[in-house]
Amino acid sequence: MKREDITAIGIEDKDQLDKIMSLHGKSVETHKQAKTTLETSNAELKAQLETANKTIEDFKGMDIEGIKKSAEEYKSKLETAQSESEAKIKGLQLDYAVGNALKEAKARNPKIVESLIQKDKLVLDGDKVLGLSEQLEALKTSDIYLFESNDKENDTPKPNR
Repeated sequence: MKREDITAIGIEDKDQLDKIMSLHGKSVETHKQAKTTLETSNAELKAQLETANKTIEDFKGMDIEGIKKSAEEYKSKLETAQSESEAKIKGLQLDYAVGNALKEAKARNPKIVESLIQKDKLVLDGDKVLGLSEQLEALKTSDIYLFESNDKENDTPKPNR
């Protein structure tokens, strides 16, 4: 809007004309700021749209079935590793418990006595080893020389002559 347009409709007072032009100027500035804001927002949205479209195109090229297969393979490997670790831990716990039981049974050479024990028949139940006492008693009966006894006379092995 120009001054000539306002005077053409019949407003010729200079003060009124200045006030109208001032109000019109403020209105124009508000609209210019809104336009700038919208243009900036539009540019940002276009950039986001381009990025989203590029991401979608990248996803189209992906082998989803291959990714699923890899995930299943890793899951299987993890489960296998966990079960192997648990088995190793149980084996170590069993070895430790057997070693302690051999000390309590006063084995002269725990390694030899342990080699004579059938570990596959042993079950670890907390701190106790089920099936071990029966095997140790059988060894004490069949191979008494492998264990120390409370009797000092029978404690030393006799030489074979």
